[in-house]
Amino acid sequence: MAHPQTDTHAREQIKRDEQAHKNGDAARAGVEKLAGFRQRATGEAWKSMESSVEGASQGFQNASDQVARTLGYSGEEGERLARQSGQNVEAITKFGTVLTQALQDTSRDCTAWLRSSSSATLRA
Repeated sequence: MAHPQTDTHAREQIKRDEQAHKNGDAARAGVEKLAGFRQRATGEAWKSMESSVEGASQGFQNASDQVARTLGYSGEEGERLARQSGQNVEAITKFGTVLTQALQDTSRDCTAWLRSSSSATLRA
């Protein structure tokens, strides 16, 4: 003879298991949608960044070409001057970075020296 309480408990467990399975499926679908969205967004962001970099590069190239034409340089001489100009800008940028780092290091050293000097003065 079946026990009504046991049957009810078993049916409830089956319903909970089915609901848990449905919830798991819904969660997986949500995660897949989020992953797809993230992948599309990342791809679009990269495309946008690449497009911006290409546009800026083309703009600089056009400006360089225009300056070279204005000054009467063209062909290989214009390309050489454009390369040299790019190298000069890069060198100036690197110099600025090195100079900034040196100033930061000097500032830290001076601050440390002042702290140690003031500590020594206070102890004396």
